Amino acid sequence: MDQSNSSPSDLTQLVRYVLEINSLHDDAAIVRVREVLTGLGLLVDRVEGNQVEVAAGHSAKPVTDDIDKALRKAGFELVNFTPTVG
Repeated sequence: MDQSNSSPSDLTQLVRYVLEINSLHDDAAIVRVREVLTGLGLLVDRVEGNQVEVAAGHSAKPVTDDIDKALRKAGFELVNFTPTVG
C-alpha cells in the first residue's frame, strides 16, 4: 500500500486568492482571463470589476510569476495578488 504524507483532507483543501487584473472591460476579456487561469489549474470562483477570486488545491499553490506571465501573454496586467482566509 502506498503511504504518502498527504491526508485525505489535504487533498480537498482549497486555498483562495484575490487577483486584481487590469483591462477586464467586457465579457470577452473576462472569458479570456478565465481561460488563462483555468489553464494554470486554478478554479475561478468570482469575477467582479477588476477582481478575480480563484481557488487552488492546497498542494498546488499558484506561483505569482506564472500567473503574471500567463496574463501578460494574453494582454492583461496582474496588479495585485492577495491570499484570502476562509
